[in-house]
Amino acid sequence: MFFQNMSMAAQQVAILYLIVAVGFIADRIGIFKQNTAKMSNDLLFYVITPVVMVQSFINMEFSVETAKSFVIAFLCMFGTLTIGILLALPFFNKAGKDGAIYKYAVSYGNMGYMALPLCQAMLGSEGVFYCSAGVVAFNILSFTHGIWHMTKGEGESKNKFNPKLLILNPGVISVLIGLPLFIFDVQLPSMINSAITHISNLNTPLAM
Repeated sequence: MFFQNMSMAAQQVAILYLIVAVGFIADRIGIFKQNTAKMSNDLLFYVITPVVMVQSFINMEFSVETAKSFVIAFLCMFGTLTIGILLALPFFNKAGKDGAIYKYAVSYGNMGYMALPLCQAMLGSEGVFYCSAGVVAFNILSFTHGIWHMTKGEGESKNKFNPKLLILNPGVISVLIGLPLFIFDVQLPSMINSAITHISNLNTPLAM
């Protein structure tokens, strides 16, 4: 079973790299340009990834065990990120302004653009559901500690904690939308479900 799972993971990663190769070629021949990449990132971050997360809540059947597992996944990711932040503290202190970037890169993984497509490819909606808990933990820390860390020393006004960022970010908002749908087992009209599915299908190829 272990080697079977490893083989399946390797196949899915290989598929993702094939899609990456298409993007690389498109970049090299000038079809996919820098301004296109920025707009694609914004579309992924603010629209497509949140829709993927909402869809995962819609597709999961509510149970106490599932809800507990979601909380455990959140706490595990929060703890993992916290450990990463602490481990990065003694490093890159002599790298000047770039040190903050290196520490952030060490502490925070690619939760949205890499983890969600991989979970979606390997485990389907259930994988995305539990991965969404990790995205929430990631966004809470990234929009608080991450912003403080990247802007410290650049002026007092930039360093002030903004509690709105704990809620007003795409990852948390999508969970706040999806969680009631999951808890109350809300069945959306088929037209809305179809629209959500079509938008969600953009996530993996566009992210890669």
